[in-house]
Amino acid sequence: MRVWLLVVLAACADGAVTGAATSSVHPAARSASTFVDNVSLADPPGTYRRWTIEIGDAPEGTDCQASGAPIIAIELYTIFDSAPRGFIPLSSDPPPRLFPAAFATVIDGINVQGSVTISAASTTRLIGTLTGTVTIDGGAHALDVAFDAPTCGP
Repeated sequence: MRVWLLVVLAACADGAVTGAATSSVHPAARSASTFVDNVSLADPPGTYRRWTIEIGDAPEGTDCQASGAPIIAIELYTIFDSAPRGFIPLSSDPPPRLFPAAFATVIDGINVQGSVTISAASTTRLIGTLTGTVTIDGGAHALDVAFDAPTCGP
C-alpha cells in the first residue's frame, strides 16, 4: 500500500502536459496548451480573465512549461472566471471592446483574421478550432488550426 501511494504522489507532482494540435500553414505544429491569468486593462477599465492557447512544435505530451515558444498564440478575454465557449470573431486591435474577445497571432506577431470556436471548455482544458487567413511573406494563406489544449500552471 505504501508503494502505491508513493507512485500516485509522484504522478501528481509532474507538470501538465501538452495536448494535440494541427495547423494547415505550420506542418510542425503538434501540441497545444492553455495558460490562464488575470489582466488589468485601462480601456475598458477593469480586471479580466485571459486564456492564452499556445500552439507549438513540441511533441504532444511534452511538459507544457518546457514546450518552447509558440508558433501560434490565441488570446481569449472574458469578464467571467469561466472559459469562453462558442464562436468568437478574432479582433484585429487590442484591447478588447466586447467580451468575450479573441486575438490570434502567428510567429513574429502577425495578426490572424477570422474566428475561433471553442467546442468544449473547462478549467482544465480548451478544445476548439481557429479558422481564418494570415499574410506570410506577402501572400495570404488560409489558416485552419485544431487544438486540444490542457491548462498549464496553477
